Amino acid sequence: MPNKANKHTPNPLVTSHSKFYLLVASVGGRVIGWLFDIYTLLPLPTHPRTRVAITNSADTHILLVRNLPYPSKWTLPGGGYKKHETAEQCAARELHEELHLTVAPNRLHLLGRFSGSKPKRQFDCLMVAINSQQTIKPNSEVIEANWFALNTLPANISPTASKVTDFIRRAQV
Repeated sequence: MPNKANKHTPNPLVTSHSKFYLLVASVGGRVIGWLFDIYTLLPLPTHPRTRVAITNSADTHILLVRNLPYPSKWTLPGGGYKKHETAEQCAARELHEELHLTVAPNRLHLLGRFSGSKPKRQFDCLMVAINSQQTIKPNSEVIEANWFALNTLPANISPTASKVTDFIRRAQV
């Protein structure tokens, strides 16, 4: 059942990590985040990454994750392309790696390219609807995953996730 209160109540269908792991991940995540921020300042070419908006079947809730390198922000799952991957293949692989969700690439629908918090960060965002009763098991990269109502998202949401959820809400009207 999706989390209706959005007060960070754990979802019983989403397994989590120990408190020690969360502490280590939080401190380690900040260091990785700082290094990643420094890297994005370098004048290197960057490639887009994927993000996946996972909604429940009724499109009323969205699955957000807190992961490394930014453990304080809720964001969309996703990651970098491997050589010769399409956006759909990359997104399907990342969902399986990060959340142990198996989604066929042809079920993923491209929403478009969104910019992140830094000018060089570009994300190809895709969308898929799943049964919210499906068990989600985060890997070691994902600190936590939870369902949130699209009309009451947490305050500490990433800029890209905010843009994508706004896009989804506008499309529903």
